[in-house]
Amino acid sequence: MEDIYQKPLDIRTSETDFTGCMRPGALLTAFQEAAEHHAMRLGCGFEVMMERKEAWVLTRLQMEVRRYPRMGEQVSLSTWPAASRRGLFPRYYTVTDAQGGMLAMASSLWVVLDLNTRRMTAPGEIADMMPDNSAITPPLALPGGVRRIEGGEAVSFKEPAYSDLDVNGHVNNTRYVDWLCDALGIQEQRTAALGSLLIGYSKEVRPGQRLCLRLNRHENQFSFLGEEEGKIHFECRGALIDRI
Repeated sequence: MEDIYQKPLDIRTSETDFTGCMRPGALLTAFQEAAEHHAMRLGCGFEVMMERKEAWVLTRLQMEVRRYPRMGEQVSLSTWPAASRRGLFPRYYTVTDAQGGMLAMASSLWVVLDLNTRRMTAPGEIADMMPDNSAITPPLALPGGVRRIEGGEAVSFKEPAYSDLDVNGHVNNTRYVDWLCDALGIQEQRTAALGSLLIGYSKEVRPGQRLCLRLNRHENQFSFLGEEEGKIHFECRGALIDRI
């Protein structure tokens, strides 16, 4: 059993923004893909889960970034799960540079969804597939609830487009971070970048739905959510840091 999954990351042009650094959404995509590769090796990857009529669903993620990798830079990504807790499956991530310096770290909580009932399932045998990583110190605490920022609010509306959808037919969880960066604007991100991010996923977003997006700002802090008819689909909170 492979307790920790590690892979090199070559930062491609398509994964960077106008500053030449990796986009936050691309970093979350790298986390998601590494988690899937590790799940495959543990015996509970996408195809196996589909045969079981189940799917992994990300419910919360917390990320801290010290510096975003640059285009062409070779960095290393590591990910590992921890023991399930009341039906929740923790998973952690780290990204380090060529010298071993920490660039980013994240913690996340996943559930196993029954595709027929659209409800989370009991851990069962999936929990038994998880390695014992209790000796590894987590890089971050597990993500908690998201509190909104009180401050100036900017409101916009979004209907999912072709590029937002994934193989499950709904908006991919990484796209919400792209929407956040779009809402923060180009000028802001010439000199600043997402330093911390806590995001919670409540309801999936499918084609034809029209979300109201609310961005609140106070100094370098922000909160951002998407709602439809008063029902929240996702919400996040974080802070900007000086771009390095």
